[in-house]
Amino acid sequence: MAGDEFESEGKYEGIAPLCNIVAVKVLGKDGAGNISDVLAGIQWVLDNQEKYNIQIMNLSVGMEDLEGETSALVRGVNVAWDRNIVVLCAAGNNGPSNSTVTTPGISRKVITVGSSDDAHMTQIDYC
Repeated sequence: MAGDEFESEGKYEGIAPLCNIVAVKVLGKDGAGNISDVLAGIQWVLDNQEKYNIQIMNLSVGMEDLEGETSALVRGVNVAWDRNIVVLCAAGNNGPSNSTVTTPGISRKVITVGSSDDAHMTQIDYC
């Protein structure tokens, strides 16, 4: 998406070649981590928002959460949204049944993104 043709010697360019990406790693190489690690990553983004002109935050993490909208992760992404950061969250891999969107994607303030494949799609749900 942000490719500027440099590495491909002019062959490939992304749709946003002038954008900058700030990567904040919060999970281990096995994809596991703690809520506190994700919250620390969100806090880092908030602390460095102006320094790096951060406008969008993508969280490709999700967990089942019994606390719903009051959970720490939902409150964290809501703070980022309230600070004018567009927050994109993964819907999770538990669907397509009702109530299968994972936290923090259940937040009413963020943009939650899921996917499907045509072979298994029976309906389209909007989060």
